[in-house]
Amino acid sequence: RHWLAAGLGCGGGAFTGRLALCDEHIANLSKEHPNDPLLLVRPDTVPEDITLIVKAKGLLTARGGGTSHAAITAKTLGRICVVNCRAMEVDEAQNEVRLAGKKFLPGDWLSINGDTGDIYAGKHEVQSRRS
Repeated sequence: RHWLAAGLGCGGGAFTGRLALCDEHIANLSKEHPNDPLLLVRPDTVPEDITLIVKAKGLLTARGGGTSHAAITAKTLGRICVVNCRAMEVDEAQNEVRLAGKKFLPGDWLSINGDTGDIYAGKHEVQSRRS
């Protein structure tokens, strides 16, 4: 398995997507890989990040709790979200994320489980939920 770490799952099921840290990454990845879902990765979120969260289908943060801005916004928008992954370091200056001794760059695939909080390296098949 490709398990890296765990945070606090905020519901929504499982998600796999290309890592993006900012609006520039979202724009570039949307052009280069228009059919690939995006995972927004942030140290935490603030209200100004709403435009980024809307463009991504999943959200992963290093800080925050079940009632944090990231968690509430993700739930409201129907996004799959994991917050409070203390083992993750988001280096916005270097445009990289470090997890379990590994470095991930914009465009790399990460997978999250919004129910368990688990985070995995790579692209993984996920099943959609049926009502």
